[in-house]
Amino acid sequence: MHHASKEQAGLLLVILFVCNCSAALANRLNLSVGTEFTSGKYGRTTSTDIWYVPFTARYNRDRVSLRVTIPYISVTGTRSVFVPSTRFDGGFLGAASHDTKELVRRRTQSGLGDIITAFTYNLIYHKPSRTAFNVTGRIKIPTASTSRRLGTGQVDYAVQGDLFKRLSKFNLRATFGYRIRGEPPGASFRNVFYGGVGVGYRLSTESTVGTSFSINQSAVGLQDSRLLSAYFSHRISKNIRFNIYGLKGFSDRSPDWGSGANLQYSY
Repeated sequence: MHHASKEQAGLLLVILFVCNCSAALANRLNLSVGTEFTSGKYGRTTSTDIWYVPFTARYNRDRVSLRVTIPYISVTGTRSVFVPSTRFDGGFLGAASHDTKELVRRRTQSGLGDIITAFTYNLIYHKPSRTAFNVTGRIKIPTASTSRRLGTGQVDYAVQGDLFKRLSKFNLRATFGYRIRGEPPGASFRNVFYGGVGVGYRLSTESTVGTSFSINQSAVGLQDSRLLSAYFSHRISKNIRFNIYGLKGFSDRSPDWGSGANLQYSY
């Protein structure tokens, strides 16, 4: 009952958000759906495979952006690493098991993931230098099942700053943030810093390619997560954009590899 009430509360929040985006606000609404597959051993002898399908609604007005992401998640792996992170977490938590049978038994668990809400404010926009700075606050609503090891069952918070700079056909970005982790019973998580840099190149008015590198501290004192990704983005029409990307991890806390795609529709 306790887990069901948290899921219902999270879904109610999302329904209220979507309902408030009425037809009068439609020209500022962006909807997207994506899919991502990652695989990694995370310091173990067998791999853990994660399929992540996020549905996102974003509302923009002037300098403010509101975003809600509802994900479906499916995890195949051993019980010893059955607590995956979401895109909010920026890494893989893991969970130790002392049962040797659990260490070798692979299983698949799936369901609703943790809902992510975000509020972004454009603090600085200097048009002559094409420089901008955004501040974002995030809240992870614990709607993922803890019994199926799809989430921690705790609320997490994060605040981050993003610096953007445009140079001719290049778009530069730097991110730095701090995450406050909720602690489930019997666990000890620490708050962590995270950051990253990225560069994009505009091939044409419709297409962009780019790459980024991110680092996230471990909440349980393990090796930091280090991830390199590359993407291609193409505007199919005035309202539709398609993105595809691949990623490579460089630590035991990162996936060995992964790929994904998403489709965005702007009203």
